[in-house]
Amino acid sequence: MGIYCLNGLMVIPLKFLRQQFPDFYAAVYQDALGCRGITDLVQIIVVEELKPEIQVVGDNYPKCVGEEIILHSTAGDLSMWSDGSENKAEISVREPCTYHVTIDSVCGIGQINSAPIQIDFFDVSPPKLLTINKIDSQTFDVQMEGNSCWV
Repeated sequence: MGIYCLNGLMVIPLKFLRQQFPDFYAAVYQDALGCRGITDLVQIIVVEELKPEIQVVGDNYPKCVGEEIILHSTAGDLSMWSDGSENKAEISVREPCTYHVTIDSVCGIGQINSAPIQIDFFDVSPPKLLTINKIDSQTFDVQMEGNSCWV
């Protein structure tokens, strides 16, 4: 069971007691003088460690070459990004690449990686203006050809 410190004294737990409430425990202990006692109830919750996730900020994705995309990590400022950025919840990207986030495990099992996210950008030429015809004082008929990032 090990040796623990309780209120500044080194104690050896003799037995862990499970109470009538789920996940609440107390320990019977003995100190160096042979005095025994029982600790207050402690709640112990075991959770699975969550993988960080990457989210694209905003709803305008994908974008054109030269524009900026903001990526957000659910791990917050603990994030280490694959582009070398550290301790940032968000990064700005302008290059197509596969990005991921790494965090240190709180359970001491090394590092945990997010699923990778592929970021791409449209590479299109601006549309070419063919004609503009005035229909009335506030209406024009515009014809263009080509592709655009803006719909």
